[in-house]
Amino acid sequence: MFLIPSAYLMCRPANFGFNPETFSSNSFQQVSNESTHTISSLAMAEFDAMVSLLLQHEVSLVLVNDTPHPFKPDAVFPNNWFSTHSDGHLIIYPMAARNRRTEVRFDVLEAISDKYTLLKRIDLQHKANENKFLEGTGSLVFDHENKKCFASVSSRTNSNLVEEVCRLLGYKSVIFSSYNAAGKLIYHTNMVLSIGNKFAVVCDDVIVERDY
Repeated sequence: MFLIPSAYLMCRPANFGFNPETFSSNSFQQVSNESTHTISSLAMAEFDAMVSLLLQHEVSLVLVNDTPHPFKPDAVFPNNWFSTHSDGHLIIYPMAARNRRTEVRFDVLEAISDKYTLLKRIDLQHKANENKFLEGTGSLVFDHENKKCFASVSSRTNSNLVEEVCRLLGYKSVIFSSYNAAGKLIYHTNMVLSIGNKFAVVCDDVIVERDY
């Protein structure tokens, strides 16, 4: 089964930088001495270089631009607010940070729909009103061949929503906890696990309370 996507959507950031609303749950985020303009410019240069490299290798891309307003420092990570699936499902997720919820753009979804067949759109944004959050393929790492979905619980990864998405897609959930050196929950599953066609990368030392 083909696991690696045949095309990738990338969002060119307009205001990449430190996000004070996500700082408390993301232990990897740090305050920089660089100006916000410098950080944003460096991020855009890095983004453009990656796009150029991917195109050189004939990787299919759907490119969109972040809008300057409202201010969205994490817009370069659209995989957190939606995911697409080979059976035609498109899922929109409830984001923990309020300023990240403004990243959801239906014009971006229309750009995808113009190129690819999407049979069913599932919008879970309302779950944020219940303080239940799930942040796309940051929270969910899929093993498509074995129809399993791995999730490390945190303030951004609600176990009940993991189970709900798995029921919708027909996947088995594998839920666990992972902690950093300070004993704090790691906020996203893809910080500790990645699954490809013929390999998997896992930081086993930080994972506890597993059910697999």
